[in-house]
Amino acid sequence: MPPARKLVAEQGGDIALAAVPATTVRIFRLIGLDRVLTIHPDASAATTPAPRRADTRPSGAPSFELDTSRPAAGAYGSTEAAPGA
Repeated sequence: MPPARKLVAEQGGDIALAAVPATTVRIFRLIGLDRVLTIHPDASAATTPAPRRADTRPSGAPSFELDTSRPAAGAYGSTEAAPGA
């Protein structure tokens, strides 16, 4: 079975994460997953369609991008406790 990312891309979709804890966002940035997955600050931002931009990627390249317009919930020194903490 093909990886989920390939299946989603074949259907014209993207994989995104929402409300990712700040520590996890930092780890994703360190290992480069922020370049593969779109990370949104909350579910509302993740489900709001983004305007489509001109596609400048090579043919067959995955269409994933990082939403850097707002930090993830609890990111950048927030004192809020993570859910379940």
